Amino acid sequence: MRNPYYPLPQQGKTQRKKRTGWITGPDPKVRDKYYAFLKHRAQAKYRKESYELDFEDWLEFWTDYNWNRRGRGAYDVCLAMKDPDFGWCKENCIIINRKEQCQRVGGRRREQNNVEF
Repeated sequence: MRNPYYPLPQQGKTQRKKRTGWITGPDPKVRDKYYAFLKHRAQAKYRKESYELDFEDWLEFWTDYNWNRRGRGAYDVCLAMKDPDFGWCKENCIIINRKEQCQRVGGRRREQNNVEF
């Protein structure tokens, strides 16, 4: 995974905050995790899913080891719900690989489309 580049702002030429002014503190990795959490929460709100995770709970799932293994490949990991009816809460979330997640979601979609009356 490529290390992100965070340039320090020049005095008087920009209105961006210095690293010490970030909500999460000066660590760029924690800042990246915080903004990923915000995007995750916003996406759940858009899909009208229940969301009860706070940032501390979310960090328990995304340890540094898991954070470095996430991505878009089949064997990269993602945060998923055990049961989609209960929403995003600490007891209902697991870290699994994307291949397994796609199979689970695909199976649910097939079940929904093959409903007989």
